[in-house]
Amino acid sequence: MLPPTMLILDKLGALDRVMEQSYPAKHGAEFSGGRRGRYGRIPFVGQGPGRQPVTFQTERSHFDKLLHDFAGENGVTIRHEATVRDLVRDGDRVVGVRYEHAGGSHEARAVYVVDVGGRASKVAQTFGIRKPVDRRRTLAAFRRYGGLDESRNPGHEGDEIEYVLEFADKTGTYADPTDLGLPPDMPATMRNHVDLTDLGAVLREDGGNLRAVTPPRPASVS
Repeated sequence: MLPPTMLILDKLGALDRVMEQSYPAKHGAEFSGGRRGRYGRIPFVGQGPGRQPVTFQTERSHFDKLLHDFAGENGVTIRHEATVRDLVRDGDRVVGVRYEHAGGSHEARAVYVVDVGGRASKVAQTFGIRKPVDRRRTLAAFRRYGGLDESRNPGHEGDEIEYVLEFADKTGTYADPTDLGLPPDMPATMRNHVDLTDLGAVLREDGGNLRAVTPPRPASVS
């Protein structure tokens, strides 16, 4: 999560529930790599009034379940295994949906209709507003591990570390994952829940050689 999310959770009344979890606190983000192998850190402190200096690194499925349960406890009607078939429109406005659930067809209307369907967005399909961006066509893969040795983490404690993975025209090199206290078959890390670590890469669809750069030790960062 980013710090502004904390303000939204507080406004919803869900912040206390989130803070009760064992999510690691996140105090900044570090980026390493790119074409010039540069390293940079963005601390979350000193952002100005009304901003949060810390947030949490969450496991997505656990966090989604937390928000799902919190919404249900506060009066939200949740329909599982329901498929939206059509949008209900009043002129140019979308005012509801027609959906199938439990063997029947239903209609629901609302002042605001929010489509969070992602790639399957019904609004994008209906209005033809989904446009491909070729330079953003990527593939992603990740694996989850336990047993991170934080004493060998090259970044600042409490930071999310992003290794900028890029392609080269010739054979690239990998950062040594054992420098991070990780198994030797994955190059990057993101600790997300207690003792779990997500490691992954985002790759361009057109292929190429992958290269990663290990950030400098904290002592070398002013």
